[in-house]
Amino acid sequence: HDFVDARPGSPAGSWEKIWGYPANHTIRKGDFVFIMADTSAPATANVYLAAEIDWLRQELKTHRDAAGIFVMIHIPQ
Repeated sequence: HDFVDARPGSPAGSWEKIWGYPANHTIRKGDFVFIMADTSAPATANVYLAAEIDWLRQELKTHRDAAGIFVMIHIPQ
C-alpha cells in the first residue's frame, strides 16, 4: 500500500479524478491547517519518496498565521 503504479488508470494516474484534489493538498478548517504531503512512488521504483520540499515549504509559509498546522506524511522523512 506504500506504492502506487504510474500507469494510466492506476491509483497514481487516477488520484485527482477519484478524490477531486491532488495527492499534495491542504485543508483549512477554521484556524487550523492540515497539509497532506504525498510520498508515493511507482511500485517498480523500489524507493520511498520524500515529500516535495518546495511545495511543503510554500504551504507552511502560506499558512503561517494558522493557530495550528498539522503536516500529514505517510512515510516519515
